[in-house]
Amino acid sequence: MSAPDPEKHAALLCDWCVRASPGDQVLIDVALLGLPLARALYRALLKRQAWPLVRVAASEFAADYYRFATDAQLDAFAPLQLTEAEGDRKSVV
Repeated sequence: MSAPDPEKHAALLCDWCVRASPGDQVLIDVALLGLPLARALYRALLKRQAWPLVRVAASEFAADYYRFATDAQLDAFAPLQLTEAEGDRKSVV
């Protein structure tokens, strides 16, 4: 079995899942292991005249969040995160 092709996967995400159009803002929120796909997706979005925004995080942050966050933090969204989610964006995970 051959390895997945990040370029083909990125095209699938752009054209079928996100349906990226010129001027769209697309957030790519990715762990370090997903960088090859994130780079391919970034290029594919630029070719479609969309505005990609990449956020890279180590998976260790999630473990720390659930270990150290207070109940108030676990029960709500961070204000900036909520503002982003309510904005005019498409998200790709």
